Amino acid sequence: MKQNIENGLRVTIIHPGHICGKGWIPIGPTANRNVDIFNAICQGKEIVLPDDGGATLQHVHSIDIARMIRLIIGNREAEGENFNIMCEKPITLRQYAETLYDYYGQERRIVYLKYMDFLNSLNKEDAIESREHIERSPNVSMKKAREKLGFVNQYSERDTVIEAVDSIMNLYLVLIGGQKV
Repeated sequence: MKQNIENGLRVTIIHPGHICGKGWIPIGPTANRNVDIFNAICQGKEIVLPDDGGATLQHVHSIDIARMIRLIIGNREAEGENFNIMCEKPITLRQYAETLYDYYGQERRIVYLKYMDFLNSLNKEDAIESREHIERSPNVSMKKAREKLGFVNQYSERDTVIEAVDSIMNLYLVLIGGQKV
C-alpha cells in the first residue's frame, strides 16, 4: 500500500465480514451456506450445532458496505488506511439459531455434538466451510472506522441475518409454490 500511495494512487482497504442482506445466502448457524438449516428452523425441526454453539460469526449488511464505500471515496482521512466493516457485535451459532427460531415463532430445538462429530455429520463441502468459519470464529472491532470516519452501521447482526434469511425463505416458498411460514 505504501508504494501505491507514494506513486499517487489513493488506496483504502476494507475488510468485510460475512456479506449478506436481502437476496444473499448468509453463512448460517451451522457456519456454512447450506440453506437446509433455515428451512428446518422455519419448520420448527431439530438442528445440530457444534460443541455448545459458542463459535461466532460476524456478518455485515451489503448496504452498510456501500455506505462505507461512499464515505471513503474522496475522504483524505481514509487514504492509506485499512478498515473493518462488519456488524458491531458478533453472534454465536447458538444465538443465531435461537434468534431464527424466535423470529419464526418456533420452539427452540437444538442438539449439540462434539466438534468433530458435528463436522463428520455434514457432507464434505459443508464440513470444510463450517470448519473454516468455526476455527476463525471472528470477533473484530469497528472502533477505527467509528473513530476515524464517524461510521456507524445501520444494520445490527440480528437485523442483517433476519433480512437475508427471510428473503431466502420467501424465494424458496415462491419456487415451490408454498405459503409463508
